[in-house]
Amino acid sequence: MEELARCRTAIREDRLHDWYGVFDLQSSILRVADTVLTSGLIHERLGFDLVKDLQNTAAPLSPGGADYMNRQFMEERDRFLEIHRQMNHVLWMQRKPEALRLVEFWEDRLRRHQAVFTSAIGALETGALSGKRHRP
Repeated sequence: MEELARCRTAIREDRLHDWYGVFDLQSSILRVADTVLTSGLIHERLGFDLVKDLQNTAAPLSPGGADYMNRQFMEERDRFLEIHRQMNHVLWMQRKPEALRLVEFWEDRLRRHQAVFTSAIGALETGALSGKRHRP
């Protein structure tokens, strides 16, 4: 989320050519989640809907998903660099809202994924504290 904020700032300040951030989603909790899912523990502790939501976060947070996200931002930066090279301020003002929408899209998506993880962790902690198991 911090890198998205830096990207948004660069766009708003017309300095996208100075932003060289990379989104590292590969170091996410999915490695741990995959182990827990494979062991079957996650099905014992979480309900069906939450397991389904966790699985739906797998693709966007995978190495391929991270590459896709990074490509989108690199393409946007390359467009800006070309517009900046041409010194076409009018074209950039037309393109700028689209660049900001890309940041907002990814912020929203990552917030939703974060909410799923928070729910899963809460359910796992509650189950561990109470000794209860959540059944599908």
